[in-house]
Amino acid sequence: MRVGSLFWLALQGGAPPRAAEAIDPAAARRYGPLFHGLLDAGIALAPSAYEVGFLSAAHTPDDLARLAAALPAALERAAREVTA
Repeated sequence: MRVGSLFWLALQGGAPPRAAEAIDPAAARRYGPLFHGLLDAGIALAPSAYEVGFLSAAHTPDDLARLAAALPAALERAAREVTA
């Protein structure tokens, strides 16, 4: 048996969207700077807010730690660039 994971970064308040149509356009605009902030840190996620991510056995604990370390700065960048 195999179990996989799927995640979707929803940068909006309220209930998590369960379909792409439920993503707030403002949340989609926030995703671009987040994507580029993580990419600058060497972490590649899907380039669109409307795509999902997958976590697999190929991702090591070190990979997850790098993501956790890079995420706060990337989120801050997204907040700063979208409100600028």
